[in-house]
Amino acid sequence: METLDKMKVAIVSALVAVWLISGYSADSFGRPAVAAAQEVGIGDPKIEYRLRVARADAQQEKMHDAADEIGQLSSKIAERVSRGEALRAEDGKILNRIKRLAKRLRSDLGGGGEPTLDEKPVTMNDAARALGASGAEFAKLFSGSTRYVVDARIIRKAGEIVLLTDLLKPYAR
Repeated sequence: METLDKMKVAIVSALVAVWLISGYSADSFGRPAVAAAQEVGIGDPKIEYRLRVARADAQQEKMHDAADEIGQLSSKIAERVSRGEALRAEDGKILNRIKRLAKRLRSDLGGGGEPTLDEKPVTMNDAARALGASGAEFAKLFSGSTRYVVDARIIRKAGEIVLLTDLLKPYAR
């Protein structure tokens, strides 16, 4: 009988030890504290903050790269048209790339709704010139921005770029 009591005590002790080692404790809502900590993240607030900052900085860097690419590609299209060349099929792919990047940046910055143009270009040359100017201004505005401030001018320029690429697409064959 004495050995049975010792076995019970050993089993209960082992269960308590496993319970303590696993870090199981209930929070005020009755959930295990380990599960609650896993929902939030790592558990160390300083490390979590540093990770969030690193992710935000990486996202901002990607957005800056995309804005620079929009500026370069749009000026490339504008230069080609200003030399009197017709848009080719590969320019259609470039226009699609510009539009995709502009839409993504506009969305990431919180822009929504239908974009508008103050003056709709009439000719292909006007549209290409406007695209080059808007792309260059967009890249310049974005290069001076930070992740802490959202500039409505950047969102508006992104919308203009989307509309201008749509105007130029029919000319790319």
